[in-house]
Amino acid sequence: MNPIEPYGSYYLTKKIATGGMAELFRARRKVGLDGFEKILAIKRILPHLSNNREFVAMFADEAKIAAQLTHQNIVQIFDFGRLNETSFIAMEFVLGSNLRGIMEKTRQLNTQLSANDCVFIITKAAIGLDYAHRKQNLQNSPLHIIHRDISPQNILVSYEGEVKLTDFGIAKAALTTSVTKAGVLKGKVSYMSPEQARGEGLDSRSDIFSLGVVLHELLTYRKLFEGQSELQILERLKDPHIEPPSHFDRDIPTELDRIVLKALALSPQDRYQSAEEMFTQCETFLASQDDFPSTNGFRNFLQIIFREDIEREKREIQEEFDQVSSLEDNQEETHSFTLLTPSAASNERSFLSRAFGLFWRLKHTGAITGALVLAFLLILSFFPTPSRTIKKVPTADDHVRYALFCLDRARFDRAVAEFEKAFAMEPSYAMRYRKQLARVFLERGKANLPGKLEKAIRDFTEARRLDPGNHEAYFQLGRAFTKFGKYDEALNQYEQAIAIMPENPDAHFNLGYIFLDRKEYASAAREFEEVIQLKPPYLSDAYVNMGIARYKAGQHEEALMAWKKALQLNPKNGSVSEYIDVVEATLRKRRP
Repeated sequence: MNPIEPYGSYYLTKKIATGGMAELFRARRKVGLDGFEKILAIKRILPHLSNNREFVAMFADEAKIAAQLTHQNIVQIFDFGRLNETSFIAMEFVLGSNLRGIMEKTRQLNTQLSANDCVFIITKAAIGLDYAHRKQNLQNSPLHIIHRDISPQNILVSYEGEVKLTDFGIAKAALTTSVTKAGVLKGKVSYMSPEQARGEGLDSRSDIFSLGVVLHELLTYRKLFEGQSELQILERLKDPHIEPPSHFDRDIPTELDRIVLKALALSPQDRYQSAEEMFTQCETFLASQDDFPSTNGFRNFLQIIFREDIEREKREIQEEFDQVSSLEDNQEETHSFTLLTPSAASNERSFLSRAFGLFWRLKHTGAITGALVLAFLLILSFFPTPSRTIKKVPTADDHVRYALFCLDRARFDRAVAEFEKAFAMEPSYAMRYRKQLARVFLERGKANLPGKLEKAIRDFTEARRLDPGNHEAYFQLGRAFTKFGKYDEALNQYEQAIAIMPENPDAHFNLGYIFLDRKEYASAAREFEEVIQLKPPYLSDAYVNMGIARYKAGQHEEALMAWKKALQLNPKNGSVSEYIDVVEATLRKRRP
């Protein structure tokens, strides 16, 4: 179990990595209102570099640049500060791996990413890169951001299939305060552009070359530029000879060779002139493939190859949550039922006044005697006056009130114990407060749901027993069974939840998902139609799944309509655009 390190308003729960300049932690923000907390990543400068002004300025530049960027394909920055003479950045935590880790994992399993998956990853990275390149300030002036360190280590992929760029530590932008010295190289040498290797001026097309190097490596599973030393690699980069990916793998299509070689053109003028141009070409290639990739398909692949890692990390995160909760509990004021009697309180308040009263009565004995008496009494006033306290025996109502207090603080085990004490003292309270106890089991089950499924199922079952009319107990039990892969039991619970509250869009949505998995496409479409009628915040997702159900049922025109509606609601959904392109291409082929 990892030791927890309190750090300002955060808890550092696990050290993920240590580099030459900084260390990276998984962290939690300290509990806020109503038990709110968030998992984050904390990047902290190593102590011996804290007084290095140049490095601290570069670190601050990273925070300034990345904080300007809010995009689904870029890791979000939440905070930047200095604590105990050390600077830190708090950023989005991505539960997943970087591309280097994915390649190593597939090698271990004697498999590899498909060409389509490789292009899918680079497409998403290029979309994020294009956003950074085009970013403007509030005065609509371009920031001219160049990442300068695109590499497999700096492209993160979550276990849900999301692709995110990270580490703008050496990025260059108009808002930077540190100065890059002429001829000084920054970045991983194997992924530099020729102009970067020569120490020349750079623009956004340098990042496009680096992204091309990554794509070449993903497709061939070999580094494009290698050497016995960095100097040797730099010499190769200044005038490179690049073989197309198909030279190493004949199954790679010619169209993909063209995309890679254009990104890797020696002259910036011959490359893609923007990341948008590159990802458009990649999307066109993917749309032409029969087996077009999607976030869902990619996610399924990742969750298969990283299955053990995912379970281990979930257990670690749950253990860290328990440790942090314990620390928070220990910091709270001890719960007590001690009362101070009125007479004791009166004695505390009137001690000095009685002392001065005695001094007044003795004033005629002489100034010296009076001063000595006053001094003696003042000295006594610094010693605690014995106060009489009584221990009030807590009543059933006291236990109930404290149980509800613990529920609000997410201290569910203690809340259950307090309710049990109250019920033992007043058996009638078991019926009076059964719904409140059901709420405790429900909330504890939700806290257990990510990694302790069996415990969650027991809690939801108990909540359902205590409050059989609570639709959420059935719904949450359905979620737990779904995560357990017990779809028949989940289906029954969702149907019960809907019977109690037909206007529950979440239950309809999850029921539709189960019908999709069971290939009951008509039933799935019916449930997603119910969701659409209820208009939840995730309406776009309902249209996406409606389209999938229609497409699987062979109803391509209806699927196309649903996906276009989804794209209208969420124009940033790249997967839906891919679906639309493929279906439209299929329909064009069918038309005479």
